[in-house]
Amino acid sequence: MQTKLKKAIVSAVKKEAENKKEVGLFFSGGIDSSLIGVILSDLGIKVIPITVGTEKSKDIIIAKKHAQTLFKRHVAVYINKKTIEKTIPKVMNITKKNDVTTISVGCVVYTAAKYASMLGIKTVFTGTGSDEIFAGYSSHEKAMKKGWDEVQNECKRRLNGITKDVGRDKKICESFGLEVKAPFLDEKVVEIALAVPPKEKISKNTKKIILRKISKDLALPSEIINRKKRAAQYGAGVQKILKKLSKEKGFDSISDYLKSYSF
Repeated sequence: MQTKLKKAIVSAVKKEAENKKEVGLFFSGGIDSSLIGVILSDLGIKVIPITVGTEKSKDIIIAKKHAQTLFKRHVAVYINKKTIEKTIPKVMNITKKNDVTTISVGCVVYTAAKYASMLGIKTVFTGTGSDEIFAGYSSHEKAMKKGWDEVQNECKRRLNGITKDVGRDKKICESFGLEVKAPFLDEKVVEIALAVPPKEKISKNTKKIILRKISKDLALPSEIINRKKRAAQYGAGVQKILKKLSKEKGFDSISDYLKSYSF
């Protein structure tokens, strides 16, 4: 199953990158984006990894450490309270949403997309969909306590709910004239991933087990292979910035602060 899945992922990346010599990669320094990026590089495609975060954010630290080795280049985009405060209304205007998740993640995507566009990149790759199909969320851990069938059901439930995330990222990227690719959502990859026995996806101590094994086959650094999931807004430090801004503006919560904006 591992070999079959690996071939499907490679095939999906190859299909999405057809006729492309250079692509952008939204690179968090996590296993999902790293795996996609390494496959692209192995296909002979020039990869421009773009990482968004505060200077001390986990994503920036890990990405800077490994990007040069993996891709021979790296674009680090630093954010702070001032840049995020300016980005919030722009994300709201594009998405027509003001909920915490849309805006916090949207700020990361918007910033990465903006710089990709500035660099003349036309297509960007993301690791979207991996956590859904390979049991990468805490909700999968909770489901595991109820039985293996529940893990599979949670994978399907998460996959069915990913439309919102995909739509958000697509709208933001398209506003910069970018085409966004998510190979983990390829039909064949999803089909095989959902057929993988849940014991090969998650255990008491590890999530996305089979994907980590594939990453090892592709010689990814052990630090990336073993890195625990951090949602984009946390890994980049956006959530922390929003919390500080909310307090400074006199709001009790990030949600209340965002609701003060109009779009």
